[in-house]
Amino acid sequence: MAYRTLRLEHHDRVLLVRLDNPPRNLLNTSVIDELTHLVRAVEADDAVRVVVITGEPHEVFTAHFDVEEIQDLSRRLPFFVPPHLATFVWTVLAGADRVPAVDALIRRSPAAGASALLRMHRLFTAMGRSATVFVAALNGTALGGGLELALACDLRVMAASETTHIGLPEGLIGILPGGGGTQRLTRLVGPGRALHLMLDGSPLSAQQALDLGVVHAVAAPEQLIATALAIAQRMSRRSPWTVQMLKRSVYGGIGRPLRTGLLLENVGLVVTTTSRQGRVGMRALLERFPSQRPTPIRDVLEALSGSATSDLGGR
Repeated sequence: MAYRTLRLEHHDRVLLVRLDNPPRNLLNTSVIDELTHLVRAVEADDAVRVVVITGEPHEVFTAHFDVEEIQDLSRRLPFFVPPHLATFVWTVLAGADRVPAVDALIRRSPAAGASALLRMHRLFTAMGRSATVFVAALNGTALGGGLELALACDLRVMAASETTHIGLPEGLIGILPGGGGTQRLTRLVGPGRALHLMLDGSPLSAQQALDLGVVHAVAAPEQLIATALAIAQRMSRRSPWTVQMLKRSVYGGIGRPLRTGLLLENVGLVVTTTSRQGRVGMRALLERFPSQRPTPIRDVLEALSGSATSDLGGR
């Protein structure tokens, strides 16, 4: 597929994706559809283990979701939709739009807005379930849907710049974040802080985002991509089964009983220890450090972080 808004660069097992939708690099349904196709293609490509997403324009990751598009979609429903009716419509559409012919009709109907939102949710959910690691390299402003895209990534690196800010300011114009922001931000920083950030609407600087745990690292603007690629190269050495099972255990256990989370963890352990990569990794470690031989733990840790025992990129 020839992408209109995505620029792709291959760096060994890392794919650098630059979002390029001038003039403001807004998210819209076209960008979401292209990202959806990209995620599916990456899942089928064993040569790509990590995807780094950044913005192409200077100082803009992706400013926000196109408000004009949201407004156009909302105009198709020229009446107020109360919570009970919105719940009903959402429930009906959640399965109906998976049928191509039905989806084509929905996209032309008053329910087109809900359908577009469903596609965005499915993209972000697919990223969370993927055996690929997704890294957001926040080179500039990421508000609303831009931050929601970053929150759907597994790791986030942010440029430390006076012009780089992130946040969910939708409440300031009377609407809510609709791409999972209320849920993913809450899971990162807790309900009290998340609600305050969304009610207040003020953006976060790189240092504030790091202190709150919204991003994992900050870097000078000129070093952002190099920093993100270095992180990505390390992650690309992980077994895809390990990545997928870790994400399944961590994301799938959020908000659920401990026994459910432990079940997910145990399933992941069985899968990874019986996978080819797990067997190779354990055998290589034991050949170098037999269990009954005294070995400084520092040597073991150095071996794990830098040797071929962690280079398990293929399925």
